[in-house]
Amino acid sequence: MSGLCMAHKLREAGHGDVVIFEKADEVGGTWRENRYPGITCDVPSRFYSYSFAPNPDWSMGFSPGAEIQDYFVRTTDQLGLRGLIRFGEEVTEARWQDGRWRLRTATGSEDEADVLVTAAGILHHPKIPDIPGLQTFAGRVVHSARWDPSIDVERCRVGVIGTGSTGVQLTTALAGRARHLTLFQRTPQWVLPVPNRRYPASTRWVFRHIPPLNRLAHGFYQRLIEAIFAKAVVAPRLGALGRLRAGAPESAAGRAGS
Repeated sequence: MSGLCMAHKLREAGHGDVVIFEKADEVGGTWRENRYPGITCDVPSRFYSYSFAPNPDWSMGFSPGAEIQDYFVRTTDQLGLRGLIRFGEEVTEARWQDGRWRLRTATGSEDEADVLVTAAGILHHPKIPDIPGLQTFAGRVVHSARWDPSIDVERCRVGVIGTGSTGVQLTTALAGRARHLTLFQRTPQWVLPVPNRRYPASTRWVFRHIPPLNRLAHGFYQRLIEAIFAKAVVAPRLGALGRLRAGAPESAAGRAGS
């Protein structure tokens, strides 16, 4: 995703000799790889899009993963970026030599560049926990980043480990489907209801025919997130979330994550 953005902006600035190396056969990164039930984005869709390529047709405030993946595929074609991409070319070596970058890919091909930008994502690489007995567990062991759609969860007793964003999304999707579901957490987590209404056709029509509204919505969410969430992460005692975290008693945190 960041690689597509960089390529577009470089070309827009007049740099025509741009190449994107992509190890897979399609764009999308984490949204291409992750297909677990309930996958969605915890950032409002009108902000989770390129400022130069707004999408008036988001179906929901927080859109599902497949819809986000479709957006990146469609935007790649609309911006004419597909011709810059070398699919199936995973860069395995980058060496600075004689004032240039020397590149080698998994297929054995070589190239060189004056400037090398690393835009490789990390959110689809599974990290399997080192749990005693995991190797001898008789049931299926599946990481969310390698979800197997053939699993018949309606007939399974399912255990989900973790209460991060993925764990919450997966648990919500499986709770009404699995024969039995148990969620294991190490640390209490804040879990709050998120209103995620579906946009009616009239709203999508308005955003499609009045483009400035897309830019206005994007700017609104950008200021909102930077004013609250970004400050809470960088300086926990600043911003609304920082004040909430600093003033919350320990028992309340425990109840919120239970």
